[in-house]
Amino acid sequence: MANLNVLFTTPDHIRTVIGTITLDATITEVHNIESQITSNAVEDGTTVDDNVLILPTRYEVTGEITDTPLIDFGGLVGIQERRIEAFEQFRDFVRNATILTVVSHYTVYTDMIMTSFNPAKSPGQGRKLSFSAQFQQIKKATAVDVTLTPDKIQAAQRLIAQSRARLGRKPKKTATDTIRTKVVS
Repeated sequence: MANLNVLFTTPDHIRTVIGTITLDATITEVHNIESQITSNAVEDGTTVDDNVLILPTRYEVTGEITDTPLIDFGGLVGIQERRIEAFEQFRDFVRNATILTVVSHYTVYTDMIMTSFNPAKSPGQGRKLSFSAQFQQIKKATAVDVTLTPDKIQAAQRLIAQSRARLGRKPKKTATDTIRTKVVS
């Protein structure tokens, strides 16, 4: 009966969706939205906290998918063994590092990777898939070609040579018309 309470008392009738699979019941959701402050020691023995790293969002869900849902929530409609199809899709999401959209009660997460899928089966459970899963949001990098003029290349080479000289290293002479950099989108 606890699962029915979860099923029918979810506010606003929002259902958890992982990729294209809608869960019959969401037991728990955990949203991890964190940042980390960097600390660097300075000459006087104190630390300077001058930067904040925004960590990737993580999401955890415990849920259930049955072969005989009480309500047609969409996803896996008409499939006789929904729990087995969902098991196989979740397993493939992890193995193939599939980029997913996850709809939770609070928000919609895009660019999520299922990092862990933990199905559980107990006696008397019936024809349902009980599981927990963890996700992490990714940021994709894209390569950008930047064409530099000869004067910009020479200025950059001078800065590199000056930096190497300050560090006591021999200057390197490498010049190229194009520098490939990674830009986080």
